[in-house]
Amino acid sequence: IIQILTNIVSYSEPFGISEKNSTIDMIAKYINENSSDYSCLTIDNICKQIHISPSRASHLFKELTGKSIVQYKNELRIAEAKKLLITTNMKVNEIATVLHFEQCSIFNKYFKKMVGCSPNEYRNLKKSDIIT
Repeated sequence: IIQILTNIVSYSEPFGISEKNSTIDMIAKYINENSSDYSCLTIDNICKQIHISPSRASHLFKELTGKSIVQYKNELRIAEAKKLLITTNMKVNEIATVLHFEQCSIFNKYFKKMVGCSPNEYRNLKKSDIIT
């Protein structure tokens, strides 16, 4: 009996880790596949799609990635903003709108926090890199 219980415990731990990773993979996959419409990427919508409670999803995501679901989503939005700043002539407020930031000032704040400079500074730096 002790041997059987030992085997059950040793098998259940890897399953738990695998289950957590699978959940994180599903969350990340859903976010990545739907990143063209950030407005639908609320924690509630994500969790409905993968059939998990928002609190459980948030806890697992933070535990395994070190960041929140919102942080992950914002990293994707900022990466897209960087692309748009370099490849288009869109105004910063237009980019903020396309990426579903509630206000341009919030977009600017996130951008500066994550990149280290404002969107306009980033665009100017990257354009000068291209020219030189």
